[in-house]
Parts: sequence; C-alpha cells; structure tokens
Amino acid sequence: MEPLETSRLLLRHFEPRDADDIYEAVYSDPAVCKFYCGETRDRESMDEWIIYRSHQSRGNDFGLLAVELKSESRVIGLCGLQAYVADWLRMESEPDRPDHPLEVELTYAIGRTWWGKGYATEACRALIDFAFAELKVRRLVTGCNDPNMAARQLQDRLGMRRERNVLGMFCETVGILDNPIMTKKATNHDNS
Repeated sequence: MEPLETSRLLLRHFEPRDADDIYEAVYSDPAVCKFYCGETRDRESMDEWIIYRSHQSRGNDFGLLAVELKSESRVIGLCGLQAYVADWLRMESEPDRPDHPLEVELTYAIGRTWWGKGYATEACRALIDFAFAELKVRRLVTGCNDPNMAARQLQDRLGMRRERNVLGMFCETVGILDNPIMTKKATNHDNS
C-alpha cells in the first residue's frame, strides 16, 4: 500500500522510529486499548510489532499504517485495512449463511490526546476512498461494542449502517459501508 495524504495527516508505513509514538498514543493507554485491542502492552513489544506492521503493509494493499500528524511530524495512531475470513462474524441480515465470509475490516486507533479533532474520520475517509476506488472492495466492515459511543458516532459520520453480530464474538455490532461504485454496477446490471 502506498502512503496516503490528507490535509492534516500522512498515512504511511511504520518505521522503527515510530515505536515510542505508537506506544504512547495507543498501546500504553487503557482508555484507547479498552475498545481497540483489549489491554495495554509493554513498551518492549513495540519494536517487534513495528517490524511486523512495517513489512505487512509494504507491497500489499492491506495492513496497518501509521497516522502521522503532519504539523507535528508525530505518529498519533494507526489506521488500516485488514482482509480475513471473519469466523467471528455472522450478520443479522445473513443469519443462515453457511460459510465464513471474506471481509475487509477498516480498523483504527487514535491516541486520546487527539480525540475529538476529526483525525479518525479524516484517516478513515482516505482509506475508504482507496479501498473503494482502487481496490474495488465491495464493502468494508468495522466492529463496534455498543458502549463505545465514539466509534458509533464515527460510523455514523462515515455513512455506515449497523448490523447486529449474531455470534456476539469480539463485538456486538458491525458497521458496514457498501462500495457505492459496486452497488451502482450491480443495480445497472440487474436492470439490463
């Protein structure tokens, strides 16, 4: 995945120099980790995490990217696209689906210091545009636990609809954003 730039942010590959920033912004803060990854991590694990995440996103259209605040040249969080077989997910609209769907998850975590400034929305919109226009992904999903009001509000700002996860694993609710390009093509095909 190539780096993406917005007016205030640079979404780029992680580099070894980012270990302290991502640890401080995300992985050391219980309030951020509560809904993102469950629990904090120790600083020593960040060096290996950075190496893995850096290699994961290079030469690949998926992975986690560092969210750098351009005005401070500082990593304030992460955002990415992750593709996997979603064995933890069964959407309410597909309760009898016999397989586990291949889904692309839009994931993000921004440090608490930068909450309420629109950075998560800005980063997610850049990735949504990339996923829909370049990758032609049919839809994006993002998990959300009902008490996480900030994530629910972000889903609303991004235009996502919510569905209940009938399996209830990892999250009770899933935000879904359909690719309007793919939806339009499917509608045009159905009408011909």
